[in-house]
Amino acid sequence: MADFADLERIIGPPNHPAAPPDWHGIEEGLGFRFPIDYKRFFDLYCYVQFDKYLMVYHPGLDVEMRRRRAISALDSLHALAVEQGSISIVDDYGDFVREQPPFPFFPTQGGLIPWGATEGGEVCMWLMADPVPEKWPIVVSDGVEWWLHSAGFADFIVDVMRGSVQCPIFSKDFPGSDRIDQFPIERFG
Repeated sequence: MADFADLERIIGPPNHPAAPPDWHGIEEGLGFRFPIDYKRFFDLYCYVQFDKYLMVYHPGLDVEMRRRRAISALDSLHALAVEQGSISIVDDYGDFVREQPPFPFFPTQGGLIPWGATEGGEVCMWLMADPVPEKWPIVVSDGVEWWLHSAGFADFIVDVMRGSVQCPIFSKDFPGSDRIDQFPIERFG
């Protein structure tokens, strides 16, 4: 199991001053708490992109920004899931496991909330089904297949970047390098 120090070693020191969100205001306004490792990530960094492929979303500087970005990021996945009436769950090898009803989507309580996306359009989310945010599983989808992983945010990023976990939804070439890019908040504001 990785810890936050492992994630810091992969990313390196911050290249830009952090723009820590108003966590209290955002969490109060959205009605849930974010995982501690995610909050710690953005207390230290701004935008981070792994190997020019996986971008971790900054939570925004206010609650309405976060709400709009979350709903916008989920729109196409939600539309596809509703249209199909079910989703296809795959295992760690990308093999079909089962069809199931779609997960609920934010802003529904216990639904999916996005935390990142890839250059290929895959969306990285948490399934907020547990009252303890550190227990939320990671869900990755391209709109056709859905993959669940029980690790937390920092563990997932560290394991993927080290190659000990291969998300079957991600490009087979990721990660192809240890390149980490950091961007200032103004670039995406």
